[in-house]
Amino acid sequence: MDFKSILKDPLYIVSSALLCIVIALSVAMLFGADNNIAAGTSSAHISSNSGDISGETSSTASEAEKISFKVTSPTANSLTVTDSFYVFKGTCNPADTLYINGKRITPAADGSFSCDVDLKVGKNAITVQHGSDKTVYNVTYRYIILKSISPDKNSTFDGGSTMVVRATARYGSTVTAKFNGKTITLTQEFLNADAVKPEFIGYIGSFDLPKGAETSKSLGAVTFTAKHSSGTETFKSGTITVKKNSLIQTDGTAVTPVGGQYMPVSGNVIAEIVCDSAETFDGKTVDDMSRPTNNYLPKGTVDYCSTSTIRDPSSGRTYRRLRCGKRVYEMIDNDSSKKFIKTYVADENNPLPKTNSLAINYFDDTQRHTIITLDTLWKAPFYFDLKPLNYYNAAIRDYRFDKETYSYVDITFCYAETLTLGGEMDASNLINKNNPLFSRAEIIKNKNDCTLRLHLKNVGKFYGWSAEYNEAGQLVFKFLHPAVVAETDTNEYGADLSKTTVFIDVGHGGSDPGAVASDNRTTEANLNLKLALMLKAELEKTGCHVIIDRISNIDLESADRIKMVKEYSPDLVISIHRNASTSSRVKGFNTYYFHPYSRAANKAVYDQTIAAGLYTSPTHSKVDWHYFFLGRVSDCPVILAENGFMSNSTELANMKNDAFNKKCAVAMTKGVVEYFLENAPITVPDDEEESSNISSSESSENSSQEESSEVKSE
Repeated sequence: MDFKSILKDPLYIVSSALLCIVIALSVAMLFGADNNIAAGTSSAHISSNSGDISGETSSTASEAEKISFKVTSPTANSLTVTDSFYVFKGTCNPADTLYINGKRITPAADGSFSCDVDLKVGKNAITVQHGSDKTVYNVTYRYIILKSISPDKNSTFDGGSTMVVRATARYGSTVTAKFNGKTITLTQEFLNADAVKPEFIGYIGSFDLPKGAETSKSLGAVTFTAKHSSGTETFKSGTITVKKNSLIQTDGTAVTPVGGQYMPVSGNVIAEIVCDSAETFDGKTVDDMSRPTNNYLPKGTVDYCSTSTIRDPSSGRTYRRLRCGKRVYEMIDNDSSKKFIKTYVADENNPLPKTNSLAINYFDDTQRHTIITLDTLWKAPFYFDLKPLNYYNAAIRDYRFDKETYSYVDITFCYAETLTLGGEMDASNLINKNNPLFSRAEIIKNKNDCTLRLHLKNVGKFYGWSAEYNEAGQLVFKFLHPAVVAETDTNEYGADLSKTTVFIDVGHGGSDPGAVASDNRTTEANLNLKLALMLKAELEKTGCHVIIDRISNIDLESADRIKMVKEYSPDLVISIHRNASTSSRVKGFNTYYFHPYSRAANKAVYDQTIAAGLYTSPTHSKVDWHYFFLGRVSDCPVILAENGFMSNSTELANMKNDAFNKKCAVAMTKGVVEYFLENAPITVPDDEEESSNISSSESSENSSQEESSEVKSE
């Protein structure tokens, strides 16, 4: 038999195969086990030391090979959309090629993918092919100008109240609303000048409704019209009904000071704040946008208010205007158990005093706070301002700025005729020379009120405040001192933060998953927790005392988070989130501040994260201003970090990776350390401090002479 015949002999093939198996098993028994263990140890060691993501990715890739192909969005083969693109999402086996409309799509290491597909008006046939699987989706793009309106159905309002109307229309549209014989033009919602222009944006306006009659009265529908270069569209709401007389009936009228923010209110109805603190909004507006130029008012504050309400049917929120020129929530979701204020008619024999008088009763420097306690005739509102500061454009609600230029705090006490210290309107001796926050204080008499001006020891260095009425009815202000930190070589971060407290807020949780990934399983709540726990561990290496609001996937209300912040009184809050977009192309890292004194901490964390190279091609990375809820806490600086976009498959895969999250936690910790070291208290020699005080005092006297006849409010 020749050699070729031998190779074709079945018996030879089987026997040869068996021989190879025996030899392989023998080699494995002699050498393999020990070598495999060593190789495994070596591989893990290299991955651990280098921190390279590739160590995790290889195991993730092997798991991904087991993933079956599934398109999670869309869920049907035929659908209609009103945006000019559609995002296809799903999971697939990375070993097989994926094509969408002939374009090869590279999934993330975990097999997840997301891809924007641009659409033409009308029907679009989109082919998705993975290996031998091939599906055609029919996506119809319906071009519209007006997307939604509010109110959109039959609604009933109190007579004499204000009805807020909203519309979502194509960006750049002119939107009008016609109701009860009146036509108004709605205002486009705020959008940063450098922001990516959306396809659709919100518009807002309001109508003052007639006072109720003896019976409820139907006023017909609101007609919304949106005009765009591409055409015009019109929607109609349901029927708007005004209830029979429901206003609080009063005989007297509150006297309103002229000028400043003060605004007249009809009747003599009093609003009393019954929640722990109530956020204020500009009284001349009807939107629900918070502004850093407004402030919270503590429980117990009273003021005359409007007899009528402002109601926004899209949010279910109801407001009242205060005589001081601010607007506050009355309730949310039309739920009387969620009351922010209670209203009642002033006793004609005991109305609110026409003016107020306050006296500084107590001043104290604790280790962490400056505390100022005031006796007050009645619990009137106040304004709180950091000045001077140049916002980009406060008129259109753009509260970004480039530099912390504020050098003093103004607390203006509404209706105050006098503000005294030891019986005198002179507060030059109020501040201790060793106070780490303030250099001096002065009292300014305005036309209709008084201002306590607290000059900062260092320009742009302020760390938070709070106010409350104590059991004795006194108004108490607490101002946070700069954190006491020191450089050290005992840890990898070079700082001793043992005297600091950082509060980590883990965004979402429980029944609130936040954003959901393309696999319809991975939630923002869980990804936030993964990073937050790593950040906690890194911060603790510096000796920092870390409080975290959840360590598992539990429900946590926003009010609970706020309550915990106030209870633990931290030096800094870091709120951990992940971002998402309607487009899969968007990616990057963002931090957001609300109060001006939160910007420095946000910038420090942002700079360190970007410097670490964790977010390549950060097309939407920036430090920005926003009115996110937790960021509005005034007690200390707040960082709200949006750590990548879950809607982007590459960044989503990174979020699932422990090595990547560890690098993020390290970068954020470096940012926190940088912020604390930069803002540590500076000890100034006595002679230099006195010289500085004399100079700033002369400057203030000139300033106060010019402003003494003006109301200290904007």
